[in-house]
Amino acid sequence: MNEQRSIEDKLVITLLCLTGVAILCYTTYRAYALSFTHDESLTYLRYVRSSAFQTEDANNHFLNSVLMKLSRWLFGISELALRLPNLLGNVLFLVFSARIVMTFRSAMLTVVAFWIITLNPYLLEFFSLARGYGLSMGLLMGSLFYTQVYLSNDQKKPAMIMSLLIGALAVITNYSLLNYYAALCMLFFICEYYYTCNKDIRLFLRGVPAIMIIPLLVLAFIIPRILNLQKVGDFYFDSIGSWEATIPALVTACVFEAGYPHSLQLTIKTMILVFIGLGMVVSVWYLIRGRPDGESRFLIFIVTIVPFCLAASYVQNALMGTNYPVGRTALFYIPFISVIIVLVLNSIKSKSKIIQLTFLLIGMLTISNAGLTMNISYTQTWRYDMNTKFAMEALAEAGSKEGSLKFNTTIASNWHFKPAIDYYRDKYNMHWLNKARHTGAYNLFADYYYIEVDTKDQENSQWGAAVAAFPETGTMLFDNKRNPKGVLLKETVCDFEKEGEISAYPNTYKKLVSYSGETSNLVRLEPPYSATYVDTFYKAEFSHPIIVSAKMMVYGMESGFAGGMVMTCEHEEEFYFWEMCDVKTNLQEAKEWKPIDLSCTIPPPESEYYILKIFFFNHGTGDVYIDDFHIKIIDPIIE
Repeated sequence: MNEQRSIEDKLVITLLCLTGVAILCYTTYRAYALSFTHDESLTYLRYVRSSAFQTEDANNHFLNSVLMKLSRWLFGISELALRLPNLLGNVLFLVFSARIVMTFRSAMLTVVAFWIITLNPYLLEFFSLARGYGLSMGLLMGSLFYTQVYLSNDQKKPAMIMSLLIGALAVITNYSLLNYYAALCMLFFICEYYYTCNKDIRLFLRGVPAIMIIPLLVLAFIIPRILNLQKVGDFYFDSIGSWEATIPALVTACVFEAGYPHSLQLTIKTMILVFIGLGMVVSVWYLIRGRPDGESRFLIFIVTIVPFCLAASYVQNALMGTNYPVGRTALFYIPFISVIIVLVLNSIKSKSKIIQLTFLLIGMLTISNAGLTMNISYTQTWRYDMNTKFAMEALAEAGSKEGSLKFNTTIASNWHFKPAIDYYRDKYNMHWLNKARHTGAYNLFADYYYIEVDTKDQENSQWGAAVAAFPETGTMLFDNKRNPKGVLLKETVCDFEKEGEISAYPNTYKKLVSYSGETSNLVRLEPPYSATYVDTFYKAEFSHPIIVSAKMMVYGMESGFAGGMVMTCEHEEEFYFWEMCDVKTNLQEAKEWKPIDLSCTIPPPESEYYILKIFFFNHGTGDVYIDDFHIKIIDPIIE
């Protein structure tokens, strides 16, 4: 019997290792081959090249940003180098998943449970991306493992400390795990009071510091950042409007690429809800039956987490206005649900052949779903960026030809391609290329365009000569052959010397600090935004694009300044075009007047008319002054 058990154990370990190696090969190849995406590029541009301690927006997954900076220092800025922290997260996820299922009694279920937890195609995508989600999932699984150890071994405190510590790292990597961490702390409070201290309040209070010190440090770190994100309106989740959609939307993401019919997707969603319900029933049964053992406690804890996190999201929505988690911001539900499923299966005591065959069938279905939905070409969330890498390689090849491109070559794109273009501009050392402008094909002066084009228009030469075409995403790289000139239609200059020159909000003209004359405009942090230029354009007058050029002098008084100039087109308070010039880098700690400018081509009105607005905003900590606000409106002539 012991010899047979030893053979089974070796076979299980071999299968787990083979599965883990196969998964790691898959995610590593994707990390090497896939084009850098929009959000990855924003992380690199904003937090890897500069300070990871900034809280400018929710895109900064702090621990991931820090590790990306370290990886950049050690290995450079290739896609693989910047994605290494999340491959580390994949290793952690695989190791701790194996540790959790190795406690199961059935060898067959141990292997199948490992497949169920680790072969989720949507989850695997994030281990190949330079975002904090994959790393946080690996840390989350580590926290769950040590929680299992704590609950299974009469509450060993070292396991509790490890769970809290690894969970803390997961939270500072991905703030959406804060709800899980709150549930974890509550679990340890309850267990310490009822089981370790036998309801002795004095003994319990002596042990409270050991439980609270790590969570308090976490709160001290993240609360200022969360409040800042809320203040600037950037503490958000992806949402489609209600918490009921959170788990069903995840199921859709996990099977989307397989092309399953709606009825089958509905069946899968129903089965998942059934397993969650069974987990609750089994948990209640364990509680009714009496003092639950370690295995039972772990199931009770995991089953409690899902409704707790859903309820916490509801409270956050009511108190802070945050949306409900959907998609990648709800990614943490996948490990919870997977663990619930395997723990429910493990609660089946029978070892009959029918049960074993059922486990095997579930395992085969898991592998089949993974095989149908995995790919090595793109990531589901940012599929539009799958060819940005190849477009920039084509442009870099053109630029490597001596004399083929002039210095300060410009490229215009749709807004969602801009960050990845700027990342590849760094990677390929394209020093001759300016940063991308997200004005698309309406920027008549761009040397190149990388834009989305309808399939029927891909042979149309109106944008210039095609350099590269990508039918999968409907995108093309064009070499602009147009030669635009222009006629000045209107020119407005404001030096803030008198009222009424331009609409200034609030009216805070200041003397003594001025670029020219005696007065400038003070722009503080709070809205409404300052120095708004407003003009109306009617479709009957402009059926083609016009060029708007704005320039002003700016004086930043303190460090930490973040702001810019924005140009928008609105119709009945709805935006349909915008462009921004971010001047943070140029003006940080500036002690002198500096110019900023923003020129772009505005599309023709989509409705009867639109309102053009140009304004300056200050998101920094100190006062900023502006002066000599100069606007030109030009009617282009194309030759």
